Amino acid sequence: MSGSPVRYRWLCLGDHVRYVGRANPDLRGQLGQVAILPRPDSGRRNVLVQFGNGEMVVVPFGTLRKADGLDT
Repeated sequence: MSGSPVRYRWLCLGDHVRYVGRANPDLRGQLGQVAILPRPDSGRRNVLVQFGNGEMVVVPFGTLRKADGLDT
């Protein structure tokens, strides 16, 4: 994907994250992997995350936390 960032703030493509948002209780606490990051110049701060069950969901950046011990 040309033009897509590899890093957004503390988050990198492929990072393992935990969803801590309240909007989707079924995903709360679930682990996922970052598939697409927001563009730095975009007003939106949404991240595409693929969860363990294969579901891909767009979530706000602020609802994610780094999954401890999974990234090196």
